[in-house]
Amino acid sequence: MSKIRILPDILSNKIAAGEVVERPASVVKELVENSLDAGSTSIEVAIEKGGLAGIRVSDNGHGMGSDDALLSLERYATSKLLSDADLFSIRTLGFRGEALPSMASVSRFELVSRVQDAPAGVRIVVEGGRILDVAETGAAPGTVISVKNLFFNVPARRKFLKTENTEMGHIADTLLSVSLGFPDVQFRLLHNGRVLRHLAGGDAFVRAVDVLGKEVENHLFPVDHGGAGIRVRGWVASPDISRSTTQRIYLYVNGRYVRDRSVYKALFEGYKGRMMTGRYPVAILFLDVDPDRVDVNVHPTKHEVRFADGRAVWAAVRDGVALALRGEDSRKWQVSSVSRRESLEKVRNIVATHGAVSSRHGQGLGPFSGENVSGNVFPTEGPGEAEGLSVSGDDIKDGAGSVSSFSAEAEPLSGEVVGEPAASGDPGHAFSPEAMVSGNGEQRGWAGEIRQERPLFSGQGDRSGVFPVPDPQGILWEKKAFYSELKIIGQLHNTYILCESEAGLVLVDQHAAHERVRYEALRRRHEKGKGLSQQLLIPQVVELGFRETDLARGLMPLMEALGLYVEPFGGNSFVIKAVPDLLSHGDLGQVFADMVAEIVAAGHTESLAEALDECLILMACHSAIRANQALKPEEIRHLFHELDACAQPSRCPHGRPIWIQWEKRFLEKSFGRVG
Repeated sequence: MSKIRILPDILSNKIAAGEVVERPASVVKELVENSLDAGSTSIEVAIEKGGLAGIRVSDNGHGMGSDDALLSLERYATSKLLSDADLFSIRTLGFRGEALPSMASVSRFELVSRVQDAPAGVRIVVEGGRILDVAETGAAPGTVISVKNLFFNVPARRKFLKTENTEMGHIADTLLSVSLGFPDVQFRLLHNGRVLRHLAGGDAFVRAVDVLGKEVENHLFPVDHGGAGIRVRGWVASPDISRSTTQRIYLYVNGRYVRDRSVYKALFEGYKGRMMTGRYPVAILFLDVDPDRVDVNVHPTKHEVRFADGRAVWAAVRDGVALALRGEDSRKWQVSSVSRRESLEKVRNIVATHGAVSSRHGQGLGPFSGENVSGNVFPTEGPGEAEGLSVSGDDIKDGAGSVSSFSAEAEPLSGEVVGEPAASGDPGHAFSPEAMVSGNGEQRGWAGEIRQERPLFSGQGDRSGVFPVPDPQGILWEKKAFYSELKIIGQLHNTYILCESEAGLVLVDQHAAHERVRYEALRRRHEKGKGLSQQLLIPQVVELGFRETDLARGLMPLMEALGLYVEPFGGNSFVIKAVPDLLSHGDLGQVFADMVAEIVAAGHTESLAEALDECLILMACHSAIRANQALKPEEIRHLFHELDACAQPSRCPHGRPIWIQWEKRFLEKSFGRVG
């Protein structure tokens, strides 16, 4: 007698259920996707006891006749594939024909369906995979499927289910994630007879806010980028609104919700330099890819996909996100909508009076004064007198072409304007602290907590300090200095620089600030090919691993472009002969080894530019002022002037905040001076 035999249908369906039906949320996902494939415009999901007792999904889709309804309970029966060629150009959410027979085999299952023109519907009752009853019934057009007592006949699976609230949370998350891909469809979610969510069909942005929450509504930046047959659409949130997990990242490929590691990495790369390590963005991204160029048949739950050109998808996502976040950078500016005539008149008056004017008056920030609260007096200097603060013609031109892409005046995260308008009589050009966030970058909800500002200047901003000519639409832009206008109090633990503004108390992380200055200086030199090197009096020898050695030999010309001159020294050894002049101290061998390791980690030459950027960040970090380092007052002022000239002066290259602020009102409330 043969030892190998074909399993009964009921048993094979139970095995399939182990792959497709993991928990009640899996049932909801499969049924809702079937409803969407059926052209439904309204879907209701009713849950009893977290799905442990019952799940009912009702829709107004095309419905099924009696024959089709019975066939839908057969394994691998589907209306979505006709030939093997269709498997490689799938445009529906479901296609395998496994879901219904799988869940019917491990539950008490009921299907009621009616096509639009049929006089009556059909009702099919199944228990544990066995059909108990098939009959005509009165029903509205569409389909209603009930799944009760899930895993009643598989107690080993049922005991792994969590509590009612936990399972209900998974169901809600699943429904919300699916709903984002179909904003024109109405969804209702009920639990134990109570409506939990009602998502009206309509605008995609409204649906995004419904899912993400009202607190992010004013901090979402649109993504719309495409090329090479790939289009990326959606929204990304300000880096100030981050999470400790990836649960608020929603990715869709041709409308299908997926979790793809490579796309995640591309998203993170788009946020590079804006978000701290260990924090994750809030984002909704839709990838439109030719169905022939993506394989969705790689995972039982279809959560993973495979792209024919993964690198092109990766680049499209990264570039789309980075471009969208320039909207975040644009909030470093303030816009005043004035008439063209008023703008021109104002510029003429200023130029006639002063020739060129520095726009260093800001809301809540007094003019730079050398006095601090301890009574010490620092010598003051003019806004353009700091050594090393220079502006090139390229810098001026960079800012001129970016006006049209900026939006209207940015709103504060908390919805609150802090401080009074500057005495200049130009309230439209005042700077106000905007971001209500905690020290780790997470938004706080009330006005008395730590505030961390948004970046002040755009990535290609005008650093000339002169009034730009207004654009044809009458939008007038002013450059806002920030750090140079602060009143310096002193250092805290030789690590943080304490400053005073009219808005409150400001703390600046001296290492993060100097790291940003050094990074941008190194990057400018590298881009212009003007890296300055300093010969070492005593060359330094460093030992690498075998893998790093092979790569380092090929990278020596690129290292020279960074100002680092290295030669082989036999075996796995290299000798460092010259380093960038900004990197003339510290453990040079360790810096070189770390740089090679960064490029090895990149894994492919297409990411070499990113790897080199990581090297610049590493060099900046090693050459920057350290914690526990005392600074003279003139060194602090010089650092602040250089920081004001940076393209992104609010965060270090690793994405950490450079400064935070306690508002005066919070301090007064803490000391009981106000209620």
